[in-house]
Amino acid sequence: MVNIFKIQLLFFLILSNSDFIFSQVTQEWIARYSRATISNNGATAIVADDSGNVYVTGASQGAGT
Repeated sequence: MVNIFKIQLLFFLILSNSDFIFSQVTQEWIARYSRATISNNGATAIVADDSGNVYVTGASQGAGT
């Protein structure tokens, strides 16, 4: 009897989380920065504010910089 309860509980948990399991990320905006020469680009900090805006700071090092 206990095993049937555990199976039913597991089945319920799987079904209740199916939206989360199959959810996909939607990319709404992208911007890239890259020089034509060989360079080393990298983000140093990423912050999101209360309005959902995302701010990324970083550095770019390359030939002549």
